[in-house]
Amino acid sequence: MSYEYSIGTTLESIATLDSLGISVPNDSFVLHSQEIETSDGGVAGQGWPVCEWHWNIIRKTQRDILRTYCPGKSADIYIKTYDEENEFQIYLGKMIWPGRENFTVNRILDFTIVFRKLVLQETS
Repeated sequence: MSYEYSIGTTLESIATLDSLGISVPNDSFVLHSQEIETSDGGVAGQGWPVCEWHWNIIRKTQRDILRTYCPGKSADIYIKTYDEENEFQIYLGKMIWPGRENFTVNRILDFTIVFRKLVLQETS
């Protein structure tokens, strides 16, 4: 598997999680943050794309590296992640730090970072 998950504060500084010593997350990507029911009983998507990176267990050192990209509750960030077509794409969005962290002996359990308001970046 190609290891291309990446993160950066600028497009030029984007680095792979592998090069940062961070394990591959379980990820989920949805094209629309909300679904609404239409008048014909169908469903339509609306809102921005959203992505989540989840680790069942992450080492504290890996968590601390990710924290440098989001020192507050949220931060503008570039990520490279799978999209709905299962292709890696680069997005600019808001990184949302988890409200609670389950620390245990130099590890964090059930750790999820959310990326909202994702905007696809054109790269050449």
